[in-house]
Amino acid sequence: MKRVLFLGVLVVVGLWLLGVSYAAVELRVMTVWGGQQKEYLDQMFAEYTTLNPEVKVSHESVAGTGAAMYIEVLKTGAAAGTAPDVFFNWGGEL
Repeated sequence: MKRVLFLGVLVVVGLWLLGVSYAAVELRVMTVWGGQQKEYLDQMFAEYTTLNPEVKVSHESVAGTGAAMYIEVLKTGAAAGTAPDVFFNWGGEL
């Protein structure tokens, strides 16, 4: 009886594991670059997403506002709890 119960539990757990689906991951990436550099980065992120379909990359560019504004956007996002997952930074700026 114990053996049958054990096998039953194993089957239920096995079926449950087969049915588990993993949630997609979204990464927010923020850069200071625009123009052609942004196009290259967007192409790179698209290729990455093709190879890793469970990961969605959202590229946010703060281009054209100057480096000082970019740092302020990062600081404000960090203070508000909405900072990007990945960002470019110069050493000692934040």
